[in-house]
Amino acid sequence: TYFNGNLKWVDPYVKVIAQSSFPVMIWKRTWTTYYFQGVIDDIKIYNRELTGLEIKQQAKSIWF
Repeated sequence: TYFNGNLKWVDPYVKVIAQSSFPVMIWKRTWTTYYFQGVIDDIKIYNRELTGLEIKQQAKSIWF
């Protein structure tokens, strides 16, 4: 997981996102009852893994 373009932690359980008719859940870990308690204002979903450099470039391109 990246925060402002910097790697914060790696989730070893995330491998491949399977095709599904269910909605994408980005606010809750599936194996817990914890829900994100905050605001998410910028989300991009890619069909491939981005490199660390690509993530840094994306983070720098966001206008605050």
